[in-house]
Amino acid sequence: EILRCLVGSEMCIRDRYRGNAAVYENIAENLRYLRASRDPVYSQREIAKKLHVSKSTYARYERGELIPPLWFLHQVAVFYGVSVGVLLSKELGKE
Repeated sequence: EILRCLVGSEMCIRDRYRGNAAVYENIAENLRYLRASRDPVYSQREIAKKLHVSKSTYARYERGELIPPLWFLHQVAVFYGVSVGVLLSKELGKE
């Protein structure tokens, strides 16, 4: 269901899952997990620079305070070699 929503605009994700804290928490947890699992571990500032967002914006994505737009999720997926669907639906740190 999440993947079908990705076909539309990034607003589709926000509208479809507004109020669904589990999806947002998965994204935030997965961002933290992926960053921490790198060798060497990147700081939030370093990863934000690599993904072309400000450090404060990236930190808000990791805390689940801000919903990342689809273009950003795509960049994260390419950078870490995972799919956008995985970023949205799985808890990577619990596999």
